[in-house]
Amino acid sequence: MPEFRALIISTARSPQTEKFLIRIKEGTASERDSAIDQLFKLAQKEDNLDTWNTVGVGLHFAGRNDEAARVFDMLVQSDPANDAYRLNLATCYSQNQQIALCREQLLYVAEHGSTEENRKLGREQLQGYDSFLGNTEPDRKLADLQIGSLRQRIAKSSKKTEDFKNLARLLLKRGALDPAGTWLEQAVTVLESGTAAFPKETELLELLITCYLRHDPNRRLDAALKRLERIAPDSRVFSILADLNEDKGRQFANNNQARADDLMQQVLRGDESRRNAALQDLARLVNMYGDNPFYRGYYAFALVVCGQHAAALQQAEILERNPADTHSFHFNLGQVYWLCGDAKKGRQHLQLAYDYADNDQERKDAKDRISDLARGPK
Repeated sequence: MPEFRALIISTARSPQTEKFLIRIKEGTASERDSAIDQLFKLAQKEDNLDTWNTVGVGLHFAGRNDEAARVFDMLVQSDPANDAYRLNLATCYSQNQQIALCREQLLYVAEHGSTEENRKLGREQLQGYDSFLGNTEPDRKLADLQIGSLRQRIAKSSKKTEDFKNLARLLLKRGALDPAGTWLEQAVTVLESGTAAFPKETELLELLITCYLRHDPNRRLDAALKRLERIAPDSRVFSILADLNEDKGRQFANNNQARADDLMQQVLRGDESRRNAALQDLARLVNMYGDNPFYRGYYAFALVVCGQHAAALQQAEILERNPADTHSFHFNLGQVYWLCGDAKKGRQHLQLAYDYADNDQERKDAKDRISDLARGPK
């Protein structure tokens, strides 16, 4: 099986750009940022796609893969036949865990690459990526057998803590590949059973808490943290939570929000293949962070754009169970209901958007949408 490599291809280098790239890879943080700024200025001055490719390469070396992906995406839009730009874009998507978009780019090169050598490289990269993810047919069949076997083992009196941990990890891994499923919820159920059977097992409780950080509809996180503090006050989970409350956590949230914005733009402007891939990766964000209304709201709207109204209404109903008293929440939810044909609920939420507006512009936006609704569906 070919091995997946995170390929980054420089299509043109000069002594000047080489110097910048070395500084990005080896310099201090301030030297790295300065070199990237200078690369941007050089690309703007030269107005050359290959120089912009070097900007993307530099951003990737600096670990700024979201920004690099935007640069490479712009290059792919400008020169769709350039395989290097697509392979670079695929690498950034892989680093951002945007699995469907990565596969879409690799599949394009595998099928439409400009040379047989590049098509072969695309096929090898795609096969290697699926193997790395455990996404091949044999991998999935093996995982299904393991999941079934472990479910039987945890139901026996001879069950072990490792059975619960291994089953939960398999379910979470499957959830990353199949975001439309209820894998996270299943993992939570398994871990709750495991912590009940083995109340002093620290690692089981830590796994459960990491799941609660993603999805906690029954508000059980605080009780689980207090329980962990009693049995393992030095647990690594507390360090992770401290990071989430500091700059790292804010930066992580900002990166995910920007990623969701980018995925929504892919849905709005992409061709059918790109749109479907972006929709899958939005679903993956929702699966990872099920309690975040921002991601779910984007996903619901994306489903509307893709004509999947029944699925969009399902997401809207989930959002309604835990409403946020903000203009944006009700404005977006009202549009989803309206565009899916439920004028009554659409009007209700748009009126709430008007009521919760913070300024005249938000009130005008809500009023305009209510007026559109009054004129009937477009």
